[in-house]
This record gives sequence, structure tokens and C-alpha cells, in this order.
Amino acid sequence: MASFSKKERQRSRYRQLGLIGQGQFGRVFCAVHRQTGQLVALKNLERQRFPTHKFLRELRFLLTLQHENIVTCQALEHTATGRYLVMDYCEGGTLRSLLNEDHRLHPAQSLKLVADMLAGLEHAHSQGIVHCDIKPENILLSVERWGWTARISDFGIARLRQELAESPSGGGNTGSPAYMAPERFYGQYSPAADLYSVGILLFELLAGYRPFSGTPTELMSAHLNRPLVLPDSIPAVFHPLLSKALQKLAARRFSNAGEMWRSLVQSATDYGLGNLNWDGRCPQGSLCESRSMTISPALPTVSPVQPLKLLPWRSRSVMTLEQPTTALAIAPSRGTPLFQPFPERVETYRASGDRVSFQTHLTEVWPSPLADVDPPAAVQLPQPIRALQVRPQGCFAIAAQAIYLLDVPPSDANQPWRCQTIAQTEQDCLVAIEAAGRWLAIAAPSGDGAAGSLTLRSLPDGAALGQHPTSLWTAPNPIPLPVPADHRRQLLYVAALDGRHLVLVSQILRGNTHLETWLEVFNRRGDRLGCLTLPVRLGHITAASDPYRLVACDADDPNALLMIDLKPFRVVRLGVEIVPKLLAAANWGYVLASAAGDLLLLDDLGQPVGRFQGPASPVAIALFATTGILLATQTEAQSQLHLLNLKEMDTDLMF
Repeated sequence: MASFSKKERQRSRYRQLGLIGQGQFGRVFCAVHRQTGQLVALKNLERQRFPTHKFLRELRFLLTLQHENIVTCQALEHTATGRYLVMDYCEGGTLRSLLNEDHRLHPAQSLKLVADMLAGLEHAHSQGIVHCDIKPENILLSVERWGWTARISDFGIARLRQELAESPSGGGNTGSPAYMAPERFYGQYSPAADLYSVGILLFELLAGYRPFSGTPTELMSAHLNRPLVLPDSIPAVFHPLLSKALQKLAARRFSNAGEMWRSLVQSATDYGLGNLNWDGRCPQGSLCESRSMTISPALPTVSPVQPLKLLPWRSRSVMTLEQPTTALAIAPSRGTPLFQPFPERVETYRASGDRVSFQTHLTEVWPSPLADVDPPAAVQLPQPIRALQVRPQGCFAIAAQAIYLLDVPPSDANQPWRCQTIAQTEQDCLVAIEAAGRWLAIAAPSGDGAAGSLTLRSLPDGAALGQHPTSLWTAPNPIPLPVPADHRRQLLYVAALDGRHLVLVSQILRGNTHLETWLEVFNRRGDRLGCLTLPVRLGHITAASDPYRLVACDADDPNALLMIDLKPFRVVRLGVEIVPKLLAAANWGYVLASAAGDLLLLDDLGQPVGRFQGPASPVAIALFATTGILLATQTEAQSQLHLLNLKEMDTDLMF
């Protein structure tokens, strides 16, 4: 464990990224080691609320317990701002955050989390430590490729068996009444009390609510006297397990965590989850058997509790197109304040292969087709266009190996539409352009496909366009993007986070095997500030309107969506009713579209607020004026452009 001299205490070795939790004894921060870049949790225990002897007590327990299902202590730090326990970081939040969402875990996921808790408790009990406060807030989650790993935290009121033997009722009844065993209300502690709490959690995970509720006094009476009622929503195969775990008398419960774990395995097998991999193994030097469970890739992670009613789609207007759409963008870019009236016209950039057109449409034409105000402007480019980004300088048209800048279309249809080639690459590239148009980033793979490079360029303002030769765009030296030996990098996404930072998302592979996903943050000078890792494979990715947030589809679970906050680092996995094909972010939330035409609206917290049966085969989407959606579709029969105003739809959003 690290120790610090007086001089070292003046400056922390960790840079705090943000507050992630606050309890009765202090606050917890997400932080990164200044030299190694390792992500940690800094637990600040205030002296007034958590005196020194309690601080040292929890530290003693944490140093004793080293297990994959227990949050361990890495170091102790003293700084001018206080004293901190340096803990393992769990980016998935707490189990409470999962239980509070309007989503239900697959039973296999619930059993996996309970198995993790039992494995951690078995280790703690073997060391003579009783946790005494098992509850969702004290179960932290690490995100895994097919779910989560549960890790027990907060041993602040834990007890030693030796202490319990010497004073069996001298510890008081501190804890959380909703999860306390009956004997705990009389100050009695034992390992069986922890297993009772796990039984309450298993009940809540399977049923969606706790077996007992009410005020602390009512909870005490219920735990002591009220018979357990198991609802039909909990499969009958789990009833014996829950009945034994939640016995009023400690002696009638499971004798230890290992016995309850084996009962959980048998119940899961009887339920038909035989494809779960239950792995019991004994690490070298351990005193107890470590137990783990892995989830089959075929099983989903999470799904909505109450699916939304599918409502009819009401397009404000529809236009039939001569050519299919490959990309859409709106000018000016979305950013209209809330409660502003729906605009009378919308200016649209549309790409169709290597052709980009600009057109102004009236939006108040209802229900007839879109009406054009001015004849469209169009330009033919050397390469097919796959993305359009509107910035103050004009519209950037992005091809696989080139970037073009289209000036503001001329008012005179006889004048040519000015276009410049900004960059060309030898490999297919990813491009991000800062929102104010001050710089762009180009990420490209290396020639052998193993690593890659990142190039950053400053952009002139609109007035400077046309006043500089092509040499203005000469690339500076590219920044190498190395990977470990025998690994290769697959570039997935790049985006500007704000005016000074960008994020690059890459999949790291060995051969064709996915190892992890890297989220690397750079400043505009090209300095790599840090790298966050995820075991999850990401599909479609988009930047949210909130700074430092990405939203991505889970490539291994088509009905799961990931909300990834980079500062502080947090990952929330949400279940959605559709398989998203398109994903777009608004200032109020997110729009998802499936290949079948279902349109799902989520608020900024990821909660579903509307679902509509829209036109099938969407190929591009653009949002504008807070409530406006422009959707391009392509079927074998025709290509169309649909305009929608969400104010005219039945949603749970307030505009």
C-alpha cells in the first residue's frame, strides 16, 4: 500500500474526473492516476462523520479481502483536501441503478449477479468478516461483454466473527431495514444475516419489488412476523431457494454462502438455464472455493418492463425522390432552443452516391408532398459520399477516402456551387469536425491494418475560404496509434467532445477475436490524455448533445443500448424494444429507427417516451428545430423523404 511524505501530500497523484456517489460518511470520486492513466475510485471519508478508528477498521477489512467479487483497496492517500481510500473502479454504477430503471434483467443475469455476491461473501466469511449491510447501493457493477460482474463494497459497519462471539448483541442495529435479517433488529450478527439480505435481493431481482415494504418500524415488524409470500411472477423452481434463504430463524437458513450457491446452481439448471456456465474453481493459496458464472452469448441482458404501445406514424409531408439517399444534413445545424415555434421552412443537404444537392422545403404544407421554395442546387463529387456535416463554413461532404467542403449554395442557379477538397487519404478514414468548425480530426488505419494514425488540422472561417491555395490543407505529421504486439486496431468512431477534446473509439483484436474496446481521449494538439476500456463490442455509435457522452448499440445484444459517459466514466446498459438501424441524438434525448420502420423515442435518461410504426427501410435521419425529424427511406419500389413534427405525435415529452 502506498504511503506519502508531507511534500507528496500537497498534490494528489490522481486527477479527479467527477463525483460518482455520496453517502453518510463521505463522497466518492472517479479519478485517474496522473502517470499510469489507471482509473480508480477515491473514497473520501470525512473525519467528522467517519472517525479515525472506523477509517482504519474499514481499511483493515479491505486489505484482508482480495477477491474478484469484492471491491479492493489499492492505496491510501493523504492530501490537503482530505484522506482517501484508493479503490477499484466499477463503471457500471450500483445495483440500485439497475433496479431503479424501467427495465427488467433477464433471469440469467439476475442469477449471475446473485452468484457473484455469494462468491464474494463466501470469501469474506472465510476470513471471519460479516458484511452486515448487503443492499443494492453496496453492490457495484463492472460491465462485461454479456452483462455485469457484481462486486461487494462498503465494509464500513462490517464485523469480525471474533467480536460477535465476544459480544453477540453489542453492535447495535445499524444497517438498511429493507434488507436486514430479523435478528439484526436486536443487534445480532452472523453470516446467515448476510445470506438473508442476498435472499431479499434475489426476490427483488426476480419479482421487481421487495417482499416487505413500509416505514422502518413496519419493516421491522414484517421481517420479524410477516410470512413470506412468493408471487407467481417468480418461477416456482426458485421458491424453495427463497423460502430457505428468508427463514425468520438464522439456524433454518443456509449454513454458508457455498451451500446457497449450490442451491442457486441447481435451481437455474431446473429452470432450463443449463447453458449457463457455472464454474467452481479453487485459486492457488485461497482458503475457500471461488465460484463464478458466465452468461451464454445467446441470452439477452435487459429488456423494458412495460413495452410501449405502437402508435401510428403521421408524416407531416412526404416527397418521392428520383435517387436513393445515402446521407442527410440540415442547415443550420440543430440547436434550436426549446419551445421555439416549428420553422416554416427547412434547408436540406442530401447525398445520393457521389451527388450532393441542397434544397429548401416548406414545412407547413399538410398533408400534401413537400413543396420546394427554390430550385435545388447540386454538385457532382469524385467519390461517393457517406456522411454530411454542416458547420459555419458550409457543408462538409465525407467520402471513404476524401473530405470535401461545399460553400453556401449560390442564390443564382446559374452560378456554380463552389467546392474544395479538404483532404484525401490512402485508406478508408473516420472524420470528426468540431461544432464551431475550428478544426477537424482524421483517423485512418495503417497500411498493414494493424495500427493507425490520427491527424488534426485547423480550419479557416468561412470568410477565408477561397482566399488560400490548396496547400492550406497540407497535413501535419500524423499521430501514430500503436497497439500491442500481435494485436490489431479496428477504427469504429471519432467525434469532437468540445472545442478542445475528441474521442477515438477502436476495437482491439487478436486475429479475429475481440479483446476490448478502447475509448481514447485526445486534446486538439494531439496529446493522448487517457484511454478508457470496455469489454463490450460496440455497433452504431453517436455523440449525444450532453458533453462527453456517447450512445452506442451493443453489437452482441441487438436489443441493448449503451449510454457511455466519459467524464466521469459511467456505462448504463438499456433494453430497447427494437433492433436499431439508425440512431440520432437530440437536445431532449434520442431517436432510434429499425429496419422495419419502428421509431423509438428515448429521453435524455434513456427512458422510452414514444414508439411509432413508421415507413419501412429507413436509410438516413436528420433532426432539426427540437421536434423536427427528416427521414429518408429506400425500398425496391421507391425512395422517399418524410418530414415529421413530434409536437403532433402522442409522446410523453413536453415541448
